[in-house]
Amino acid sequence: MLHAHLTRVVYTAFRALLLGALPAIGLASPSLEALGNMSYAGIHEAPVRLENGLYEGEPYVPGGASRPRVELLTDLQVTSDTGTSFVLLAESAGGSGSNLYLAAVSPAGDNTGTVLIGDRVDVIALRGDDGKAILEYVMAGPGEPACCPTLRVSGIYGMQQDRLVELSRETHGSISLATLAGTQWRLLQLDRNAPVPDDITVTAAFEDRRISGSAGCNRYFAGVSAATPYELSIGPAGATRMACPSPQSEVERRFLKALESATQFSFRLGRLAIDYRDGDTMASLLFERLQPDQETTRQVH
Repeated sequence: MLHAHLTRVVYTAFRALLLGALPAIGLASPSLEALGNMSYAGIHEAPVRLENGLYEGEPYVPGGASRPRVELLTDLQVTSDTGTSFVLLAESAGGSGSNLYLAAVSPAGDNTGTVLIGDRVDVIALRGDDGKAILEYVMAGPGEPACCPTLRVSGIYGMQQDRLVELSRETHGSISLATLAGTQWRLLQLDRNAPVPDDITVTAAFEDRRISGSAGCNRYFAGVSAATPYELSIGPAGATRMACPSPQSEVERRFLKALESATQFSFRLGRLAIDYRDGDTMASLLFERLQPDQETTRQVH
């Protein structure tokens, strides 16, 4: 009798799982390698198959350089609590335009939907929640050229009648310092050729037109101002005066100097870039976003 009872319990639970009445516990989402080696529909007339994150079609003109190209943007993808992965794909044809697509991938590794976001948009953040994707980005507003978008938008995307669609959209006006308010970041690069060592933590928190955090050893703080979208002026910075060993002291010196030379900010696939003058050239500080509880943890030395 006990054996029969257990059999019925297992059968009932399995049937409920198949019908979607129970959560799909234990389903692993596809790896980044798998996401870069699969087919995606909804971009061209026929599905495109990526190999190592890239698809390149035949040239439009025999021997020509322009050809269709689709690339998986590996810096930003999320998995929702239902196991659905959301990835971003850039599609271009060799010109100045670059269309951004959002694609949904099931735990089994099938592309279940793809939707166009827009041409030359800047992604602020991508999150997954309750089987949906929440994408915050900057697009060209009315009358703006595609090269220079300033309109901040957030959209919610989900499956509807077996298609990935935009369920809702909200606009938030032009991008400004208010976009950074309440956010916290960890520095990844002092410039393109100078990554921050893993054992040195440099952070930036924005609040009330101020920036503060750890410069690698000492705490720092400075005022922030901006007159136009993307513009950024910082400093001069104040800091505590604890003696710092090398290489922390060198990272800290370069970071604080860069902040005081900042000219503008932008977003690159969910990462924050602060451009600054380095002599006669321009360079960029590149940050990854932190959750509020991570900032405190990372600053314990």
